[in-house]
Amino acid sequence: MRTLRSFVLAQVIVAALSTSSGAAPRTRHVTEPPRKVALDDGGARLDIDVPEVALARPRAVAAAAERDAGWHLGVGLGADIPLDALNVGLVIQAPSGLRLSSSVGFLTDVFLGGMDAPDGGPAATAMMHAALRDATVWRTHLGWKPWTTHGFYASGGYSLYSFGVTMTAGDATAALVGEMLPANLGSIPLVHMTSTLHALDVEAGWEWPIARRFKFRTAVSAGMVITSSTHLHVEDGPLAILPLPIDKVIAPIERAGEAVIDAMCKGAGPIVMLTVQLQVDLL
Repeated sequence: MRTLRSFVLAQVIVAALSTSSGAAPRTRHVTEPPRKVALDDGGARLDIDVPEVALARPRAVAAAAERDAGWHLGVGLGADIPLDALNVGLVIQAPSGLRLSSSVGFLTDVFLGGMDAPDGGPAATAMMHAALRDATVWRTHLGWKPWTTHGFYASGGYSLYSFGVTMTAGDATAALVGEMLPANLGSIPLVHMTSTLHALDVEAGWEWPIARRFKFRTAVSAGMVITSSTHLHVEDGPLAILPLPIDKVIAPIERAGEAVIDAMCKGAGPIVMLTVQLQVDLL
């Protein structure tokens, strides 16, 4: 019984000292409602309130989660290697992590030097370089960022590639069938080509905050061309002197050339891209 009285007296002294000092609990702990602890000494039972202590959530983690919990609107500048050398993009992200992104890019001579036509022919490669030099790329994705305190995200979407070129009939024939027209026939008529490719792709990436409102984003994506639409038009002015119906002769050649180009585009295989972008958050 004496031991029990001594323990109770010690608890009273500790409580009195804590109250008089006015000391606040340490900031990294949160005091929870007290719980009852039963002591038993020789048949005597006494319930004592003992405060329960729990670790508080780190302030930095809580602040980061609070910042990422709202709506985000950002603009970025980067490249989809080797698809385009420069693009401008827009990203909108909801509090749930759902995100919508879109970008418009242009392919310049930076990447064209390492590209060859699927058949490897120099004439076809030259035509492809001429066509892609002014290409426009539009990509739109719907994705999800599952964690507010981690940079991982995944998305999938649609891509559109548009390009065109104007060349002589001789160059076009050499690129398509590998044979040159006679010099007096192939160097004058001009061939106008425009092509539009539609592709689907998936993307996985990561965002790193590098400064206030600034992020660096990198991603790997793979896409496949699902359809291609090409239009060829041969100027028949210089050929009008020939004693034959030019329209009926040229039209089958144009349709055959369109089919060859579409087959080349759809048979190019998967398009693998590395995306790098610097983004600034406006919201």
